Formats: sequence, structure tokens, C-alpha cells
Amino acid sequence: LADCAAVKRRVRALCAELDDRVVLPKESPWLTVVDGDEAVEVRYAERVYRLPAAEVVRLPLANTSMELLARFFWEAVAAGLDGGHVRTLTVAIEETEGQSCRYRAALPR
Repeated sequence: LADCAAVKRRVRALCAELDDRVVLPKESPWLTVVDGDEAVEVRYAERVYRLPAAEVVRLPLANTSMELLARFFWEAVAAGLDGGHVRTLTVAIEETEGQSCRYRAALPR
């Protein structure tokens, strides 16, 4: 029904992009993020954090909850599916054993 190898490649690429990186939401109303060449400065209320720029990835999300990450992954994987016979896609994100979230939606036709 679907090219499983292509789906696996896309999921692995997404995981590799995020693995061992600090994930920051681009659309958070609570964070102020200043990108520099060498470091990223993150401000939350009175707290200020400086992180190596190479270790930070910013995603188009309001926060980095499992729910929004599951939808982000769904959108990224769904974009690579040509429709075909696959009608719905479910993505599961597991934070720790026993704590997971699923996002399921119909694929665009």
C-alpha cells in the first residue's frame, strides 16, 4: 500500500535531525530567542540560557509537547506520501516508557 522504505528513510532523517539536539519552539509566546553565529540565547521570564548554535534546532511549533511533536512528524511524513491506497496515517511519539502520544489524520487526496 505504501513505499515503506521511503517512509522509514524520512522518519530516520527526521530523528537524526533532532537526535542529541536542543529542540526549541519558533512560535512560543513565552520564549525570546536570539540566534548568533556561535550561540543561541534563550530567555524565559528572568532566566537566560546560552546554548551552542550547532546543538539547537528550532521547529515551527508553539511548544515542544508530545502532542505537537507527533503532529509535526505526521505532517513531515505525510508530505512524502503520494496518497495511493493509504488513507490515514498515525504517528506515535514516546517520551518515556508508558508516556506516549498518537496523532492520526486522513491523508490529503
